[in-house]
Amino acid sequence: MSDWFGNICRQLTGQGQSTPPQSSLSENFRSAGVRWLKLTFQPFSFLLDGFWSWAKLALWYGLLLSLLAWGFGYLYVCSQVIDGSFYYCSDSEIVYLVYVLLKIFILGVFAARWIQIEQKLDFTLSWKQAINFDRASLRGGALLLGFVGLLIFPFISFELLSARVPNPDWRIEISYFAVVSIGFLVPILAMRYYAWLAFAALNQKLPGFKTVWAMTRGQLFKILVALFVLLLLMIFILGNYFISFRYLGTGSLSIFTLVSELIFNILSLLFMALLAGHCLVQKQQIFGDNKDE
Repeated sequence: MSDWFGNICRQLTGQGQSTPPQSSLSENFRSAGVRWLKLTFQPFSFLLDGFWSWAKLALWYGLLLSLLAWGFGYLYVCSQVIDGSFYYCSDSEIVYLVYVLLKIFILGVFAARWIQIEQKLDFTLSWKQAINFDRASLRGGALLLGFVGLLIFPFISFELLSARVPNPDWRIEISYFAVVSIGFLVPILAMRYYAWLAFAALNQKLPGFKTVWAMTRGQLFKILVALFVLLLLMIFILGNYFISFRYLGTGSLSIFTLVSELIFNILSLLFMALLAGHCLVQKQQIFGDNKDE
């Protein structure tokens, strides 16, 4: 599937054809097109190639996330305000914070395991291998927590801007707005370092800040577009799931609770697999270890 996808990319961008020599600008444009196509769609190719391996991982981690939600009281049915006799729904902010941190960590471990499988291009995963944890996977989970933590900066900036008292001095007002608004840019700039997740998952040394910053110069737009495609897909799938998959009041509530929670977690793991693939392709393109190029 990966070879087939690479051939499609080269055909779409005109590479591999017997054409007269062209300017370096045209060649660079076509090369950039190939890299963008791979950065955007190669994660889907990885998923199709290793679907059964992903299914084994997703089932195991989906069950683990379901047990976590059950224990902390944040099941899918709790979002629909459904009372049940065999489960409870928590409303504690502290408990919710602990639950979210643990869930993100587990999602990061899953992403690291999927990156390891993608890197080897060996999709023959046994059930025993699916449940194994290693140091590199735990390292990937911790790093994902750090990246998600950066998402708090836009919320802090929004609160500071909405709660501020306007200053009559326009220079102070503009300076305050300029400094506080930097928080909105933090997650966007952090996208240039998503390759770190692949380094962590493969138990490799993380390149320095300056190194990654220099090597991703001019690549931010392609990264943004690729991640935007994944974000749209996630919003479409999970949005339709929240709207359509609801308990209608008939049938067994216990079965609906078990099935709805597991499906929700597997859909979350589907998005994480695509994000992990993006991180790996970003690493391959930036640091030149892509076998297809």
